[in-house]
Amino acid sequence: MRARTTSNPPGRGPSFDEVPVETAKRFGVCIRPMVLERTDTVTGAVSHVPVPCGNTMEAVCSACALKAKVLRLAQCREGRHLDHEPEMPGARATFDQTVADVLPGRSDGDLDRSRIERLNGGRGGVTSP
Repeated sequence: MRARTTSNPPGRGPSFDEVPVETAKRFGVCIRPMVLERTDTVTGAVSHVPVPCGNTMEAVCSACALKAKVLRLAQCREGRHLDHEPEMPGARATFDQTVADVLPGRSDGDLDRSRIERLNGGRGGVTSP
């Protein structure tokens, strides 16, 4: 004999709320999807799209927790679990980028001309007002 999983008294079928939850668990899909509204910008048609909750706790949503666990295992296999970030060589800042860092918050009459000339490599480029 099959074990009962419903909270209803004997002789009564499952409640209306339990049917979709048990069906979702049986097929391994999210039991708490969020429903987003999508509007087609060309036609203006509105549709509703269910999106998985993405919870990582099995007690809340076992399907999403299993999906997250499988993803974490795959990321560990690929080496994404490193304890330090790999060093990426950065591109050297251009003169315009460097000057933009110096200029915020200063008025045109209050420029530090010697600093800008130093950053520009002594090539000038600063005009007097």
